[in-house]
Amino acid sequence: MDPTRLKIGDLAAGLPARTIRDLLPCVRQDGTVTLCKLDTLEQHLQGLDDRITALQETHSSLSVLVTAARAEEAPIPARP
Repeated sequence: MDPTRLKIGDLAAGLPARTIRDLLPCVRQDGTVTLCKLDTLEQHLQGLDDRITALQETHSSLSVLVTAARAEEAPIPARP
């Protein structure tokens, strides 16, 4: 896949329809994108970065909770 070419289907997976509609005038016939809505794309990219960070933090917290819960349920070995 050529990263310099815009595929509307790829955008549809992560951007609201209104944003895609706003970006359409920025797409050239060859599929490349002009910089007319760069600020919009950068805002969406930052939003994705923020959500990824939040998900990573949530994942870490849940992992700690699961590990702690499993440790509490582990049987204590009997002393000989």
